[in-house]
Amino acid sequence: MPNSSNQIQHAQPNSDEIEVSLFGPGIGECCVIHLGDNEWLIIDSCLDPSTKNPTPLLYLQNLDVDPAHAVKLFVISHWHSDHIKGASKVAAICERSYICFSEALLRDEFLALVDIYSGLDQPVITDRETCGTKEIASIIKTIRERCGQKSTDLIYNLLSGDKRIYQKQYSNHSVEVWALSPSPESVLNCLAEIGDCKRIAAESLVRRVIPVPTQNHNAAVLLIKINGESKILLGSDLEETGNPRTGWSAIVQSQNRPQGKSQIFKIPHHGSANAHSHDVWEKMLYSESIGILTSKVGGRAIPKNSDIKRLKEYTSNLYCTAPPLTKKHKYDPAVEKTIKGVMKNRKPLYGEMGHIQIRFSGNSGATVGLRAPAKAL
Repeated sequence: MPNSSNQIQHAQPNSDEIEVSLFGPGIGECCVIHLGDNEWLIIDSCLDPSTKNPTPLLYLQNLDVDPAHAVKLFVISHWHSDHIKGASKVAAICERSYICFSEALLRDEFLALVDIYSGLDQPVITDRETCGTKEIASIIKTIRERCGQKSTDLIYNLLSGDKRIYQKQYSNHSVEVWALSPSPESVLNCLAEIGDCKRIAAESLVRRVIPVPTQNHNAAVLLIKINGESKILLGSDLEETGNPRTGWSAIVQSQNRPQGKSQIFKIPHHGSANAHSHDVWEKMLYSESIGILTSKVGGRAIPKNSDIKRLKEYTSNLYCTAPPLTKKHKYDPAVEKTIKGVMKNRKPLYGEMGHIQIRFSGNSGATVGLRAPAKAL
């Protein structure tokens, strides 16, 4: 059982202390991880509701950590706006980090879509989900600028299944970071969808609409090993497809991934049923592991009550960055009619930034701190 102090620690972690911090304001998420000796990993980005600045940068600065030098890896798990807002600023500020993303995002198909977007001289209207093309375009520009600096050898790394992307011996422990996805077939599926988006985008320039891939073929799952043992499994938004060559099935069945079971699981896709894999819980996680997730408000609020019930069958150590909103507020019919008459598309406002902080070192038990609205489920 973890020690749930319910208090976020505001001092820097010790040099030998591992930290996993998960942030979620209801729309968006990011993860900040201390690897050791004041070196950090950032996964994805979301905006602080009050300042509109990237949450991972604000958190590190509040710890008196300089992200320009301390962040060694910045991973963009996939191309959806709830994981990528503010990512271009993170990439620009964290100038000593490898920028890591799926190999699909440097293929000709995707770069052509970026060129279509970047060539527009007017503001672009995105579809309902809002794609992260502008952020990716800016990040690619940052990478190209760094490539032009001869003194720079820290630029980017492409993510694919069963690939070690980082390894270091720290003062008191060793760390390895592995990408477990996307699989080769998942990359091909993603490229096919990007191709469709490119065609639609080219046909939609009059309306200046850029479409977005709707599936999570491209989501990058990470595994962190400490002293040679699997410890932390970070599930991004990867879904279960039932196809042994894609999704969680491809990861579970892979003979080339690091074996062993993890103790901390960032549950994929806000705990939704389409990202659930019984085999992951049985074969890749210890019983009663620590499960952490973000909620998502809006049209399809997740996790649902049924999702929480399902997850609690696998662990009682379950934490969410915010209570899920399972019901929409209902107005008086006359008020609802007026709202619809003046507003075509309603979106929920960002809530407060929930924060789940896990710290552990050596053989000591994990301590879980929570900042409201984060809570144990």
